[in-house]
Amino acid sequence: MIRLLGSTLMAAAFLLPTGLVAQVSRLSPSSETRVGLEVSKTFMGDLGFGWYTSVARGRLLTPVGTKTHLMIDWGLSMASLSGTSSATLSNPEIGLVFSNEAGASTGYVSVVVPIAKEFGDDDFATLTGFFSDIEHPERFVPELWSINAGLTPSVPVGPGTTLDFVAVASVKIPDGGGDTEFFARYGLGMSRDTDVLHFYAELTGLAILSEGDLSFGERTIHQVSVGIDGLTGGPGLFIRIPLDDAFDSVDATIGITFTF
Repeated sequence: MIRLLGSTLMAAAFLLPTGLVAQVSRLSPSSETRVGLEVSKTFMGDLGFGWYTSVARGRLLTPVGTKTHLMIDWGLSMASLSGTSSATLSNPEIGLVFSNEAGASTGYVSVVVPIAKEFGDDDFATLTGFFSDIEHPERFVPELWSINAGLTPSVPVGPGTTLDFVAVASVKIPDGGGDTEFFARYGLGMSRDTDVLHFYAELTGLAILSEGDLSFGERTIHQVSVGIDGLTGGPGLFIRIPLDDAFDSVDATIGITFTF
């Protein structure tokens, strides 16, 4: 499946959000167990997918040390097209998230285990799960291990305002043989807190490093995300928009998140 991934990158190419809540990937560590639930829908022009075509994800963070937290992330993609329907369990991500004295995330290590399974008449759910977050193909690509390690620091730049950074190394390993590929994830965002709300905007990208004959545009993809959520754990809203011409069929992904 690495070749599928590599060929997609050559046509365009694939990061990890940072920080607080509005997407479950942004769930911040705490001294207590936290759970984030996310439901998103990807709008793909006139391809004709049914109204309930969507992705549901859950992320659990539980402390295993004063600055270390166990992370489990798992999801389900559902799709319908032309009278057929299917659903796909994602590959689960298991890892450790690290935090500083203030409780902010500073980095993580994780492994994505290739046990995705399709149920139904076709593989549309795998496809729509892939397009829901094009920078994380390992979540739904079958038979593909992913080992990840990265930094997610935030730097205060004013009252209630921070710059958020991401720098991640990712190794994709086909289950059962094939070429191992190396990726770099990166991103820059800005977060702003009011008395009750948290706003953020970020530009993120992913580059394949292990293909030597690609231009920068061929080896990378980028997307922009904006979101809002409640500082006390209220529901969050977000929108992700791909910036690469090869993903013109993806207009946007819009989602809602709840945290507990």
